[in-house]
Amino acid sequence: MFVDSPAAAYAATQTHGQVTALPGIYATARYGVVAPKGSTLFQAIQGALTKLMADGVYQRILSRWQMTAGTIGSSQVDPAVTGAR
Repeated sequence: MFVDSPAAAYAATQTHGQVTALPGIYATARYGVVAPKGSTLFQAIQGALTKLMADGVYQRILSRWQMTAGTIGSSQVDPAVTGAR
């Protein structure tokens, strides 16, 4: 079965050997947050994520769930989807 590699790695640690994550990554993709075009939610979400990153909370969450392989360095809002020019 195909599943996100961080989720597979975490599942492998929780199943006492019943699930094994294969080495390597088949493909990568970014995650995103969806809000209506032109919404001010984009700025609020980006601000919250940026604060979590600055405070170290983001890294602690990823570490707690063994998902550090998916760490990003900054939060970005795509102007094409926000309606900004």
